[in-house]
Amino acid sequence: MSPTNMFTISLAPHQPYTLSYHLSTPSNKVAETIDPAYPTIMFCHPPWIDGYIFYPQFEEPELHENYNLLAIDLPGHGSSHVDSAPAARYEWHRAAETIYFALEALNVAPVHVVGVGSGCYSALRLALAHPEACESLALVGPLTEHEPDAVVEAFKEWIDSLKTAVAEKDKEAIYALNKFAIDFLTDQEGNPVIADWAEEYGQMVEARLDSGEMEFALPYYCDLLEARNELPTQKEMEQLLCPLLVIEQSFIENPTPPANIYTKALDAINARKFREGRACSASRLLIEGTTPSRWMSLAYQEPVNLALAEFISTKTTLSLPPSPATPSVARRPSTPRDITGFFIPPPPKLAPGRKTLGEMMDELEKRGEGVNVEVEVLVQIGE
Repeated sequence: MSPTNMFTISLAPHQPYTLSYHLSTPSNKVAETIDPAYPTIMFCHPPWIDGYIFYPQFEEPELHENYNLLAIDLPGHGSSHVDSAPAARYEWHRAAETIYFALEALNVAPVHVVGVGSGCYSALRLALAHPEACESLALVGPLTEHEPDAVVEAFKEWIDSLKTAVAEKDKEAIYALNKFAIDFLTDQEGNPVIADWAEEYGQMVEARLDSGEMEFALPYYCDLLEARNELPTQKEMEQLLCPLLVIEQSFIENPTPPANIYTKALDAINARKFREGRACSASRLLIEGTTPSRWMSLAYQEPVNLALAEFISTKTTLSLPPSPATPSVARRPSTPRDITGFFIPPPPKLAPGRKTLGEMMDELEKRGEGVNVEVEVLVQIGE
């Protein structure tokens, strides 16, 4: 298959990049344009991975039956392409601007913004810089100001290893680094869907290296990862205007985590709203877990989905129309990545006589039994 469409926006002549986006509407799970009759939820992904991290939210009926669901891949991530490295450090405020211009290109605003892990930073920066574009803000598992020394060292070693692997065009090292990162950040090593996703994404990264694009994409990953603890200040966060939900983890041995920059900001926002005679609109939800996960939308899918659905349903300014009875295309838990210009070979070491997932899907299609697919549409932005 080939890309269904591509849009081009000229922001600056020097750094063109192509942004892919995943869009679902209540009547079309594989949509190109927003359905204006429904509110829109826009998801912000963490560095290295792409918007497909939100497949549990795209598959949640409480969300996909009532909202447009939109996930935009940052430059160099997922199926987004880059033609050159950024001229300056690609910080979180620049990622937020990238997302904002993509929203303008898609003619959608305001949106309910959801960030996960360090993707919360682009969500926060978007809400602070463009409050008119954000109807509400949900931060799922946001990182705090400080990390354990062991985690800091692990990230530094991973980033240094990635830079070396790209310089040496070491595909095996990049493949291993990708698997390690996804295993560590999801805490879902035994999940077969996550394993398939890691395999697929590893092949995409290898293909990016073969194309020569990885060298250009590298700063987009590393700059954001190195800035993963560069939060807005508490004073900045206290200026948030839209309703805010912060979802964090708690543990049996520590059921009430200590106050952090988010809890302090929540208190300040609600105090301001109280003084202004308005309803308090900032809240915190704790989800009990067994092990830390930076990507709570994957590790704690059900409680996160229910919390998002409840929060957003009370914050939207649109009346929700009835959900269409029959969506036009359903999802499957995998994405054919080759549709956006990356050739993804079959998984290596396939046993003799075994068929790949793609071959099985092709046979089903030929027999007329139907194939459910998800496609990605592209927005090209020159920065």
